Amino acid sequence: AAQKERAYDLLRQACVDDRLTLDELGQRVELVERAMTTAELQSAIADLAAAPARLPRPAVSTTAVMSEVSRVGRWRVAERIVSTAVMGKCKLDLRHAVVEAPVTTISARVLMGELEVIVPRGVEVELDTTVVMGNRSLHGQDQLPPEGAPVVRITGVAVMGAVNVRVAP
Repeated sequence: AAQKERAYDLLRQACVDDRLTLDELGQRVELVERAMTTAELQSAIADLAAAPARLPRPAVSTTAVMSEVSRVGRWRVAERIVSTAVMGKCKLDLRHAVVEAPVTTISARVLMGELEVIVPRGVEVELDTTVVMGNRSLHGQDQLPPEGAPVVRITGVAVMGAVNVRVAP
């Protein structure tokens, strides 16, 4: 059990250090979970050596006013994202993104629009938004992520709008 915990810590740090995407992290976490021998465990982390941490990037923003803005594919995720959708939609797909910090905070500001966030398995999602005449949902988180997994924290307000989060492979 202690070896697996060390492996989870190494995987989490590798993701934070931009050496694994969230998607790759999810795949490696599954390998560690299934590992029955030390050799199987080592094969999941053998190519990862400790590396110096990088400084977090400043907050970035996505804004959609009567339009749609998407961040998909491989992109660098700042520690803090402010996402504003006014009669529009902001879509943040983190499955192939590179995270900058152990905790990423997405601040939602939605008015008659939608914020859609897609995260890979193995990431902890904290959904703490206020919704007025709207909708907030979290789908696909059918199992708890491992201890020390990266966290995506979504905060903010949706008025006559929606904040939808989906865990997907």
